[in-house]
Amino acid sequence: MIRVIIAEDLEILRKRLIKSMDSTGDIKVVGESSTGKGIIEIAKQTPFDIAVLDIEMESAEAGLDAAKAILEERPDAKIIILTLHDSDEMVFSAIEKGAVDYVIKSGDTEEVIQHIRNAYSGKRAMDWKIQDKLQKEFRRLRKSENDLLFFIRHIAVLTPAEKALLKLLVDGYSIREISRLRFVEVSTVKTQISHILKKLNAKRTREIVVQIKEMKLEELLSDSEKYDG
Repeated sequence: MIRVIIAEDLEILRKRLIKSMDSTGDIKVVGESSTGKGIIEIAKQTPFDIAVLDIEMESAEAGLDAAKAILEERPDAKIIILTLHDSDEMVFSAIEKGAVDYVIKSGDTEEVIQHIRNAYSGKRAMDWKIQDKLQKEFRRLRKSENDLLFFIRHIAVLTPAEKALLKLLVDGYSIREISRLRFVEVSTVKTQISHILKKLNAKRTREIVVQIKEMKLEELLSDSEKYDG
C-alpha cells in the first residue's frame, strides 16, 4: 500500500484527489492539510511514502518550504509538487528543494495517481514540458560552465598590461579616457584591445565586459591594478 499525505488549500480539489486515491486499492491517503505548515506537522507524526504538495497555500511558496522541511526530517520521503504554476523558476526551485516530480494541475486525477505510482516505484515520468525545461536549463548550465572555463583559462594568459586595460574597460572607461590615463595614443589602445579580443575569441569589447560581469570574474583582473605601464 502506498501511503500518501497531501497538502492542497482548495478543499474541493483536495477531497476529489483523496477520493480517487483511496478508491485505487493500492494508494491510501493517511494525512491531509490545507497549509504547508499543517502538512509539515502531519509528516512528523505520520508514517508515509509520498507527499503531494501544492505550492501556493498560506504563502506563495508554502509547498516548497514544506518540501524542504519534510525532507530534512524524512530524507527518504518522495515529494510530488502539484500546482498550476509552470514557470521555469518554480520548476527549478521545486527540483532544488528535492521534489522527484512536478505535476501541472489539469483536473485529471488519474494522471496524479500514475505519477504517485511512478514515484513510489522509482520511475521518472515528469510531464514532457517539465522535462524540456530541465533539459534546457541543463544545456544552459553546461554552456555557462564551458564559457566560465574558457574565460578563466584565457584571461590567465593575458599580459599584465592587457589585464590592466581590460579592467579599465570593465570599470566603464572609454577608449579615449584610457588613452589619457595611460598616456598613449588612442590608436595604441585600440591595437591593444584588438589583441585582447583575438585572445578571448570575441568580436566586441562589450561582449567581454558583459560576460566578465555576469560571471563575476573581476577578481581575475585584480592583480593588474598594480600595473602602471
